[in-house]
Amino acid sequence: MRWRLALDSAWQRKIEEVIALSKACCGLTSEDDGSPVSWGVRVSSRLQARTERAYDELAAIEDAIARIDDEKYGMCESCHQSMSDEWLANQPEVRYCPDCSLRRSLR
Repeated sequence: MRWRLALDSAWQRKIEEVIALSKACCGLTSEDDGSPVSWGVRVSSRLQARTERAYDELAAIEDAIARIDDEKYGMCESCHQSMSDEWLANQPEVRYCPDCSLRRSLR
């Protein structure tokens, strides 16, 4: 239950970020009513990259929530060993244990 609450909270924060970044990419602000914006609006590559990264982070959180539902949360997807609470606390959406994460980063 602890991890589910942490992930639900992380999901809520991330979805708010995704919405704000998506609006920024479209040239909308929170005051806009959704009417069409000027075609001349250009989205900076930095803003687009931030938006894509936020979507990826949101997907990782959703995957972690699905692993809780499937009773696979906290197990490394590579070596299938249980991950420590300390490791999960730093990144609740993490999929790999420290050893497997390091091996994957060295590829």
